[in-house]
Amino acid sequence: MICFNLFGRFRSSEPVAQPTLEVILHSVVVNLRFVLLVLLIGVLSACSTSELPTQANEPSPSHLTTVQISAADTRADVEARYGGSVLVFRPEAGFAILGLDQEEGELSTLATETSEDAFSSPEVSASGYSAWAGGFSAWAGGWSAWAGGWSAWAGGSGTSGPNENNNAWQQIKLKEAHAVSRNFGDGVKVAVIDTGFDLDHPVLANHLAPRSEWKDFIDNDDYPAEPNSGRGHGHGTAVAGIVLQVAPKATILPIRVLESDGTGDLDDVIAAIDYAISQGARVINLSLGTNQWSNSLYHMLYLAKQSKVYVVASAGNSGQGLTYPGNMSWYADTHPYVASVGSVDANGVVSDFSSYQGHLYALAPGEAIASAFPGKQRGAFRGTSFAAPMVSGALALAIGEDPSYSESLIARVYQTRDSGVRDRTLATRGFDLWQYTTNNPGVLDVEKLIREMPNFKEPVYTIKNVKSNKCLDVSEGSQSDGASIIQWACSGSKNQQWKLEVSGDYFELRSLSSDKLVSVSGASKNSGANIDQWTDVSGANQQWALRGAGTGFEIIAKHSNKCIDVAQGSTKDGANVIQWACHGGRNQAWRLELSN
Repeated sequence: MICFNLFGRFRSSEPVAQPTLEVILHSVVVNLRFVLLVLLIGVLSACSTSELPTQANEPSPSHLTTVQISAADTRADVEARYGGSVLVFRPEAGFAILGLDQEEGELSTLATETSEDAFSSPEVSASGYSAWAGGFSAWAGGWSAWAGGWSAWAGGSGTSGPNENNNAWQQIKLKEAHAVSRNFGDGVKVAVIDTGFDLDHPVLANHLAPRSEWKDFIDNDDYPAEPNSGRGHGHGTAVAGIVLQVAPKATILPIRVLESDGTGDLDDVIAAIDYAISQGARVINLSLGTNQWSNSLYHMLYLAKQSKVYVVASAGNSGQGLTYPGNMSWYADTHPYVASVGSVDANGVVSDFSSYQGHLYALAPGEAIASAFPGKQRGAFRGTSFAAPMVSGALALAIGEDPSYSESLIARVYQTRDSGVRDRTLATRGFDLWQYTTNNPGVLDVEKLIREMPNFKEPVYTIKNVKSNKCLDVSEGSQSDGASIIQWACSGSKNQQWKLEVSGDYFELRSLSSDKLVSVSGASKNSGANIDQWTDVSGANQQWALRGAGTGFEIIAKHSNKCIDVAQGSTKDGANVIQWACHGGRNQAWRLELSN
């Protein structure tokens, strides 16, 4: 892999510190590819070839054409009839997409479209977003580096993200969604079709599809690694990291179609969508776009709809018209399985860079979004590229709650949006307000999406101590204010069952038996103060943060900043539960387990 890294550095003249924030597809010209291939051969002559492809990359087709086929056709039949080579063969959907070289494309009587240079869009560089807003900092251990935020979740396997994203998550009500989620996207495969990925990043580790499914359409191998430099450096890693913050147990299928400078060819994107569908992806994230209409791309979105695969695309960063495929959201052949996503700022106003018009489907925060960055680091990102994966993650979260749900979840995203958003700057930008708000896009509301699933059921938890393996219990099942909370052998009784409810940046723990809240007795700030139950008064002594701790969570009082603790580390039934200065002991660590 050293040789690949050297080649990556050689190819790029862009500094690492200033990658672009929104990637737009563009192809590398044939002559440049040939020169670089010659240089690569020279570099590889001194390297072991055991990890390298055994054959040189096939040249990209110059043109694409989409043809109708029947169920009786074979690939050979289609190629013999029309020439070229089959890129996509879908007799069940009635079409195939062929790649033609330049001569074939120019001589063909079929309707063709250019593959090379088809995905290029100059407005990104013109917009001036050439640096990751906010820079990046040392990672320090992956998910655990994000512990201490407002929402430690995913059944004990991780947290929902760094504190820097608190405002963004409040805008889309992610914390509330996690509080009522049961599966956190478990078992849902999200294909991220993008630049390369830091495949060893702690955020992505244990969340990637099997290695045998990985795909790199740039190097034609199965290792879609993040290039070491270039304007697109870090883009795919960040997008995947955002999906996982929204759906922490989802599976990422990493597919590379973009060069290190964030450019790529139409044929690679077409093939990648086809590949993602064939690998069982339920959601495809395309944080990329082109200004040119593409018939072959349209057919691939039609195929996604027929396969009930959701496609989420960034709207573009020109501040005006949408790029494709996002601009195909509302067509009859693609709706409602394609969603274009624009960006809003921290105040819910459409970002000045965000493309915005009638085919825009949804909005999500896209400014100063913290996510993974190559080299076990994290960065802050800006652009519609980073709003789109919030919708992809929300879809994965919803699918995980009800995998058999057969209606369109993208339609539900639209139905459950906050539709009160308007862009105060549209008129000053010379936009026709009616044209650009025809479909009334709104900000993603993840909680509402989850709660309005037809089979939604509010989760109830038991809270089990890591050391003693006993459960939080309302003493003798009391209904009274001030009743002590103790630990007891887990029995599944109602006095050991709790609901988690959002309260600002914290949670309240409500007894299913008494309908009262876990509270610090007398609002004390002293170590050793009893934990009891009390009528809901929305006090700080009834609000709790969850912070990842080993295989469980510390439950920390907002009022005192102390942890719920089993007195003296006892493992006996009936031991008092108190608060104590957090010290990382196992008697202060708790597991949240579903009990219904």
